[in-house]
Amino acid sequence: MKLWELREGLFIKAFSSQGDRYANSLQVFPLSSPHPLPPINFQFNFCEFTLDPKQELAVLVGVDPECAASLQVHIRSTITGLPHPLARRSLLTVKFTRSWSMVGLDIMENILSVKFSNNTSQTYEVLTWDWTSGVLLGRISSNNGICDFTFLDRSHLVLYSATHDESSGDLALRSISLQIFAIPVVLEDRGDLTNAHFDPDGYPILSPVLTFELPQLHALYSVYGESSFLVRSDPTPGRIIYVASAAFACSHAITLGLTLTIRGTHGMYHYYRVIVSGFHLLKHLEQCKRDATTVLPWSEWGEQATRWSLENTGPDDWICWISGPRYVVANHLSHPWTVSLSVVDFHTPTIRCRPSPASHDFQLSSRQSGAPKCREALSDPSFSSFYPSDVHSEAASEGSSSSDNVAFAKVVDSNTPTLTTRGFKTEFFSRLPFRIVTRKRAYTTHDGWLINGNHIIGVEPWDSQGGGFQASEAISIYKLRVSTIE
Repeated sequence: MKLWELREGLFIKAFSSQGDRYANSLQVFPLSSPHPLPPINFQFNFCEFTLDPKQELAVLVGVDPECAASLQVHIRSTITGLPHPLARRSLLTVKFTRSWSMVGLDIMENILSVKFSNNTSQTYEVLTWDWTSGVLLGRISSNNGICDFTFLDRSHLVLYSATHDESSGDLALRSISLQIFAIPVVLEDRGDLTNAHFDPDGYPILSPVLTFELPQLHALYSVYGESSFLVRSDPTPGRIIYVASAAFACSHAITLGLTLTIRGTHGMYHYYRVIVSGFHLLKHLEQCKRDATTVLPWSEWGEQATRWSLENTGPDDWICWISGPRYVVANHLSHPWTVSLSVVDFHTPTIRCRPSPASHDFQLSSRQSGAPKCREALSDPSFSSFYPSDVHSEAASEGSSSSDNVAFAKVVDSNTPTLTTRGFKTEFFSRLPFRIVTRKRAYTTHDGWLINGNHIIGVEPWDSQGGGFQASEAISIYKLRVSTIE
């Protein structure tokens, strides 16, 4: 089991100081320093965590030792490992009538949201607290699907969901959407606030203010696996992102990265990555009414706001593969144990700017007027299909020659749409422009590649001896500079 996190220039890893199945400690590695910070040790085990470095805050989720049906949310200081001084209730216990197989959580200033889900029963709960007061603000619940979530801005949460048709009795997940929920400022008092035990069934279920529908799957396909049904966005609204030598606080999600694995009745799998523009979502949110849920079909929003990529393999749920508008991809080369790295950038000013002197730039667009035809589009491409052939043939070993400083850049604008054809009821286009930059250099392969601000991190294979959580695995850190990777 892998338990990592990248936050604001910090690589955080969970491990067990006793080699147990569950972690009880955290190790923080500043990406700008070769030396890790002292470990943070806790007097309990946990299965999931998240950090907010600016608030010196760690939130950890573990099983209640006295009741397997209850989960405990610990609110701790990253300095002392003790209860956080701003938390009125440092231990929140949630009582359930069912078991959960997956937990996910995120912090946005004083807001803490935690997802509890069970892929087998297709049920989930997303609970949102004000972690400083311990008040449960809202509840999202479903008995007919799977989900993941992230924050859109300081007032809204995005739920990425797949559901089945309850009326038909068919449990196949074919309806996919992004649902926007307003985060309640305060909820009426529902019980003794000195008691930090929560029964979710006693709280009302929130309704979305806006739903963005994604294309409907073909009857022969369904969404496969909650562990590969993910939404990622970094940084969390209100947190810091570092670009070049400057630091910026983002008020909203710049881009959302979705992963989607679908399986056909014939056993065929297709793996998609979808980039969604946060700007487009917010634009529609500003225009919708708040007295009822507004539903936008794909035809009214999706083509201009997204870009789809058909991948060769499924995602790893622990990999932070998107940061701000950037997405990192690796492609295996002919030389053993080497890869080339590319950064796909969806930041509009970056796409429009001229390449650096050390790069070769190619514009890929279709200028013909009228509606695009299939021959003008890119049919079911992956982002790795935009690697220059020169990189594949000439990048032989890591740091091998001076030509390694050359970067290849391609711009794919909205005039060249991606045509997605596999697994859906109808074919559809996506046009979100991007720029992909590949350095002419081979990098030693790693188990996974992550990105955070100006850094790309290669993670070594995890726990080759087959044990539990260990603290000794190495990471490789590379720094981004405009159009290249160093």
